[in-house]
Amino acid sequence: MSPNKRMRTPNNVFDIDPRGQRKLRLEESYKELSAVLLHNKVPSRVREIFETAKNLSLYACFVHDFHASACLTGFIALEISLKEKWRAVYNREPEECQMLAALLAHAVEQKWIRIESFSWARSNAAYNAKVNALNALYEKHPSGGFEPPIVDDAMIDRELESYGSWLNEWITAAKDLRNHHAHGIARPDLNQSQGPLIMVADAINGMF
Repeated sequence: MSPNKRMRTPNNVFDIDPRGQRKLRLEESYKELSAVLLHNKVPSRVREIFETAKNLSLYACFVHDFHASACLTGFIALEISLKEKWRAVYNREPEECQMLAALLAHAVEQKWIRIESFSWARSNAAYNAKVNALNALYEKHPSGGFEPPIVDDAMIDRELESYGSWLNEWITAAKDLRNHHAHGIARPDLNQSQGPLIMVADAINGMF
């Protein structure tokens, strides 16, 4: 067994794990994670589980393998939030056979989760809309001398239409990553968990 896989001792429990490719200091990791929030309309049970996921991600500075546990806990929070949404909408329990992938697919179909809920997608769409508007202005006025374009929500929404297939890809990726850790199918090395947790938070916030 690799020394990095062994249980820590009181003497080395606070040693930074050298396996992390992202050389974030503890303070930097805390700053990133503290900005990932579920709003108050999200059920308290879901928010509590998600905070545990954030704590695991933070402690991954000391034990790199906690990144996998952080992601799995984040997906547990997502699955519970999907079931809570199901109960609120249909006033009944979801089918026992409906696991994360089926619940996510239903959430996308019913537009509980939309592409515009994801912060990365909206940020990228805003950037692309601005670039496209600038290019259009340069075509009309090659010498320049025009005011910078103002990007409005309608322009961003048009850009987001081209991101439609990403949601289905994310469902597959989320299901595979969750199953890797929940069922022991495989154990991919995760170099960080902040990114997956941000996407989980965006999906949960978009439902409530």
